[in-house]
Amino acid sequence: DSIKKWIDIRKSSPAFAEGELEILYTVGKVFGFARYTENEKYVVVANLGDVGERIRLDAGRLGMKKLSKAGEELYSDDGIFYMDLNANEVKVYKA
Repeated sequence: DSIKKWIDIRKSSPAFAEGELEILYTVGKVFGFARYTENEKYVVVANLGDVGERIRLDAGRLGMKKLSKAGEELYSDDGIFYMDLNANEVKVYKA
């Protein structure tokens, strides 16, 4: 259940529970944001639309040059990431 997963993440993560919020991308039904504390950083990207989208996400302004989640690691020298998102897909990366 996705709602339970988000509740569990919020309870177990200082970044999600009380960290700073920075919007990194928003166009139409696609958005990306960072939640972070001094010791923990996450990036969430979501496509709530009905078609796949490719986005350009600037996480470099927060010093994020590596994003990882189960089975996927992304690297960028300047913190600019290009991501493909399927319709109705949400990805959560640890930075």
